Amino acid sequence: MVRDLRGEFVEEISIRQATEKDHDEIVSMWWNFQKEGGDEFGYFIKLNEQNRRRFAGWSKERIAAGELLVPECGGKVAGYLIFEEVHFPLELVRKAANITDVYVKPEFRRNGAAEKMVEECFARLKSRGFEIVRLMVTAGNEKAERLYEKAGFKVMNKQLEKKL
Repeated sequence: MVRDLRGEFVEEISIRQATEKDHDEIVSMWWNFQKEGGDEFGYFIKLNEQNRRRFAGWSKERIAAGELLVPECGGKVAGYLIFEEVHFPLELVRKAANITDVYVKPEFRRNGAAEKMVEECFARLKSRGFEIVRLMVTAGNEKAERLYEKAGFKVMNKQLEKKL
């Protein structure tokens, strides 16, 4: 057992590959993730049933491909991380992957779950021959930026946006 930031004892966090049994809970967490972000971070995904179904189908594909991780704490799924190979029509110099989503349920935050998922993702990507992993973080999401910088990510590009 470890202590959380409030000094309370919590179960150790372990990271594992998501399974079909986790799927409905992952879709529910994704829905909450989108609602939490809202306009604060400039999210542009419509929260509707069609997008929920699309995410459900895509996340099933990621589970089947071994590209969806979950942290477990006390027998409960505490979040998820999704990664996938970069698909580009031209040949790339290095085999690259993207981390597309990292989410931890509020009650499990600040216990190292996100850090452990990112590190496990790195290990799995290395074992598959990947040389680079990328992700996008929304400007203003300072907690996420600190997490990724601590994990060794560096700013390589900036994406600009203009409302029309």
